[in-house]
Amino acid sequence: MPLAWSYCRTSTARQAAADRSGMGRQEAALAGWMAEHPEYVLQEALVDGGVSAGKGKNRTRGALSRFIEGGRSGLIPPGSCLVVESMSRFTREAERSALETLLRDVWGKGLAIAFAEGDGAVLTAEVIDREPHRLYGLLGAISQARAEWLERSRRSKGAAAKARRLQDEGGRPPGRRPFWIDRDAAGDLSLSPVYQGAIDRAVELALGGFGMVLIADHLTAENFPAPPTMAANQYRPALKTGWSAGQVSRLLRHPALTGTLQRLDGTALPGFYPAAITPEKWEQLRSSVDARNLLKGRLRGKSHRAKNLFQTLLRCGCCGGPIGYAAPAARARKGHPGYVVCRNGARGLSGCTMRGHIEYDNAEAHCLGRLGATDWEALLHRPDHQQERLALELA
Repeated sequence: MPLAWSYCRTSTARQAAADRSGMGRQEAALAGWMAEHPEYVLQEALVDGGVSAGKGKNRTRGALSRFIEGGRSGLIPPGSCLVVESMSRFTREAERSALETLLRDVWGKGLAIAFAEGDGAVLTAEVIDREPHRLYGLLGAISQARAEWLERSRRSKGAAAKARRLQDEGGRPPGRRPFWIDRDAAGDLSLSPVYQGAIDRAVELALGGFGMVLIADHLTAENFPAPPTMAANQYRPALKTGWSAGQVSRLLRHPALTGTLQRLDGTALPGFYPAAITPEKWEQLRSSVDARNLLKGRLRGKSHRAKNLFQTLLRCGCCGGPIGYAAPAARARKGHPGYVVCRNGARGLSGCTMRGHIEYDNAEAHCLGRLGATDWEALLHRPDHQQERLALELA
């Protein structure tokens, strides 16, 4: 019997409960399709909660990438079908990119795709060749999904620009804020009494030379409330209670501790939030953490292995920042080489707009190819060497 993979997606975590793009509605549509096609056996339910499809993140890093990689590697047998509620759940990329995905990664690998929102037909390469009008319908659905994404992106950018103007004028527009900052009904911001003790204790331990893991253990053992996390549901497993080293690390390097709002474009607004620590203590905190990290790096010694042949040599063409190595995800294929990425761009610093990851093998091959094509004699030409060679020839 042929196998089927179902796929659900929402752009944000909050949409999982929305009627328009909630998981429940998509699951009901997919269950209906499976009931109408008993010849297929459901192999796996793929879920991307909070993954946008406008720039192909679900295709390159989301759960959908597992299906695509499985088709490329042969782990997913030909004849298998990907079942999606609608085109907007599958992709919102531009028409050429979306069509290329269908032609190369679905039909080109002998796989099929079905959309439960329409007639639910199993679309294979043979069906498209026999009934070309279906391809025209898919192009229309791709264009509609792309237009919806562009309109939502325009509205989102407009709202973000309005919020920045209000911030520049001294306002406090609603939106995301650090977990230790409370907002009252009037819109005024204040330090949360729930987390103030945890912040003071974490700073005290960091100044005392403790690492992030030990600080997290102390905060958990002393029953300080942990920061709120994303709610667990059937798509996201329950997280452990208490503090984690990552939460402590993000807290102690957050500029909002001193009341500064750090924007993604690199600009900063001092005094935007109520300060949890003084600027003097912030400087002491950063010096203590940096000194400990430097010592830890020296003690690591030869156990540190450079995974980037051009480490410290590559620079970002956008911001001039360092290009570093990023290890592959746990779900990546076996033997994946990892990526190179601009550190500033990945963290949203220095106004860098370079957000993409490049596979390390491709980056290394490109650099070696460019170096191999270099005219080294012209690059390293020294006239005195030519004179010495001439003297040796005469001798």
